[in-house]
Amino acid sequence: MNDNVYDLIVVGGGPAGIMTALTAKEKNPGFKVCLLESQSSIGKKLSITGGGRCNFTNAIDISDFFEHIVRNNKFLYSSLYSFTNNDLIEFIKRLGFNYVIEKKTSKVYLEGKRAVDFSEALYIRLRKLNIDVFTNREVEGFDLMIEENNPDLVFKDNTLDLENNNYDFNSKDYLYEIMSGSKKYVSRNLVLATGGKSYPQLGSNGKFFEILRKKGIEIEKPVQALSPILIKESYFKDIPGISLQDICISAKRLDGKKKSVKSISGDIVFTHKGIGGPAALKISSYINRNTKGYFLEVDFIPDMSKQEIRDLILKNRTKTLFGIMKKFFPSNFLKAVLINCESVSESGFGFTVEKAANISNYEIEIFIDFLKCCVLSPFSLEKIERSTITSGGVSTKEIDSSTMELKKFPGLFVVGEMIDVDALTGGFNLQIAFSTGYLAGINVK
Repeated sequence: MNDNVYDLIVVGGGPAGIMTALTAKEKNPGFKVCLLESQSSIGKKLSITGGGRCNFTNAIDISDFFEHIVRNNKFLYSSLYSFTNNDLIEFIKRLGFNYVIEKKTSKVYLEGKRAVDFSEALYIRLRKLNIDVFTNREVEGFDLMIEENNPDLVFKDNTLDLENNNYDFNSKDYLYEIMSGSKKYVSRNLVLATGGKSYPQLGSNGKFFEILRKKGIEIEKPVQALSPILIKESYFKDIPGISLQDICISAKRLDGKKKSVKSISGDIVFTHKGIGGPAALKISSYINRNTKGYFLEVDFIPDMSKQEIRDLILKNRTKTLFGIMKKFFPSNFLKAVLINCESVSESGFGFTVEKAANISNYEIEIFIDFLKCCVLSPFSLEKIERSTITSGGVSTKEIDSSTMELKKFPGLFVVGEMIDVDALTGGFNLQIAFSTGYLAGINVK
């Protein structure tokens, strides 16, 4: 067989692409399989996940995964149930890794090894199965080659009309030609696993969205997801890096059509321009398509009611507000709150220095409202290149959810972040990548 002719070519060496190649080869040992990766090594984005520890899935019941998927969760039923979180854990164990489960979040991490070791183990497994892995191979595009003289084929404007043809694609006389620099590869099956538009320095530049769009595939606009939020208010601009644990943040529509779009509990980190951290990243995925159409309401101390804070202040009238509340918050954050209360109050009360004995009910309410329902106005998210993942991509309407094959193109599959599905933090997105890759792999023929 010609060196550049394959039964399956996978474009993209992330978790979804790797899983597709491994699964297809294990199911079809006689297949000649090739993986093309634009970077110098495979699994580069995988190597930085979970702060290098690799949060590869979540330990909650697989039936509960769907409430953590923001877009098109029903589309993923077949893939997630075909290859569950328990299946992925067993896969990890077969590669020689142990795992740990974080009790608070049910996140599952590699134990005692770095994510980069996981990438290396996957590469070794690929080579052990005699899968050709070519790195530094940027793919420029692909073409569907077919018998143009076949009378059953329908053409429109000299282009194959894939929606209206009566051709039996099971006859196996079609091939995909893949172009990479001066090299050409040919394969009956092609899997695109090139990711979204986040982390372009690691190979995910969204190029294939436009390639597919030109071939008649509907693409939902790629936007940021799990991204830091930029806010108009300057309350916290001088305390970047300060973090708060277990706050509650709610996204609400400015037009008032829905009382609350989503509420998230978790940790946040203040930045020069806004907020980051797990809770902020999660809420960003619910406002990313109309950021300016929402406001955020933050409860910095959800474990205490307004009345409990009020009573605490009144019981400690010989102390300053800072002295009363310092055990609950980082000092720099509390100072920022008090300074902003002073700027809002018209009474002239010195929130930062005066004792609670001198505070009025009006001033108490200003302080409590800031802590319990601080309103922030998002005006944008960080650039998509800096977001954790991409929301959008190949429309789920274009894909057979039971196989990951494009409905308009026989033998052409899309997996992972290329699909218009995205989930919250916690290992859910990596599970989706592995599950969609697995489902495509078992359906390659």
